Amino acid sequence: MKNRTIEELKSELVSCREEIKHLQSKYDSEIVEARKELDFIKEQLEAQGIMLSDAIDYANALEKELNTLKKEFFSKSQEKA
Repeated sequence: MKNRTIEELKSELVSCREEIKHLQSKYDSEIVEARKELDFIKEQLEAQGIMLSDAIDYANALEKELNTLKKEFFSKSQEKA
């Protein structure tokens, strides 16, 4: 009976080791996928940041151009008056 119990424990130990290897492999794969997703999200955020910065620069340039046009318009309308 003791021999059988020892054999059963050995078998269970082997099964547990295999399960640990399987879980470790699965965990490693999930970590790799999570890192890929994070890298993709980081790239997207960086691109959106650049686009937002460009949009702000463009809006500022348009504001300056509008102010210049207003000044020209008002100075010409005052000259005519």
